[in-house]
Amino acid sequence: MLYQTDLYLAPFDETGLHSDIAVKIHGAAMHAIPKEYAEKMHDDGVFHPFSVFAVPTGEGYLVRVSALNDAARVIPDALSELSAFRIFGCNRNRSVPILHRDAAPPMDMQTLENIVSAKAVRIDLVTPAVTKSNGRLSVRPELVSYFYSVMLKYNAFEHGNITFPEVQAAFQAVTYRAFQFRSTEYCVTGRRFPGMTGYAELLLPEQPEANLLLRRMFAYASYCGIGAKTGQGMGGIVVQSI
Repeated sequence: MLYQTDLYLAPFDETGLHSDIAVKIHGAAMHAIPKEYAEKMHDDGVFHPFSVFAVPTGEGYLVRVSALNDAARVIPDALSELSAFRIFGCNRNRSVPILHRDAAPPMDMQTLENIVSAKAVRIDLVTPAVTKSNGRLSVRPELVSYFYSVMLKYNAFEHGNITFPEVQAAFQAVTYRAFQFRSTEYCVTGRRFPGMTGYAELLLPEQPEANLLLRRMFAYASYCGIGAKTGQGMGGIVVQSI
């Protein structure tokens, strides 16, 4: 099962903060869950079964935390039990209240992929996405490159057998109705990483296999994020049927 919880934070003074707020939420999550599971999350040999991103709402922040399997559900559950986040690094370390929590119903993959329109979708990259190639981080304007990580996680946690050439072929059958991407940066503890944000409106192919594969990738990406460093707030996307 897949799990997703939205946490709404009160506004706070970000002056002096040298990391994106999602990096702080990641740290809070690792302290809130059992120590053994937190240590497992830092093992480079495993895919992280969760993602987090944070975006300003004008009245604070929306923090979205997703878990990709039953074991990882402890992460959004633990954060939901907190009444506030302690934000270190500002001019004044603040305890930022959680004003509201909204947990989506647990979702199985088949239900989730069928929610995505078979005709057209809009994908919003709401936090900077970055790819990893040959061990190096880079930004590419080709949207498909960011879905390599989605395919790997889908295969790992949903026991799939999708290949990247299949994903690439499905993307080649897509019609881009509109898109706008831009390069930007994302800050993690004072270090700035390259990233890409923007949106794309896509008309999906009519071929059943390509159509299903894309709906599966888009639906799963809305939980796992795209590209690298999704556990620290990068690669957050929102998928809407249009």
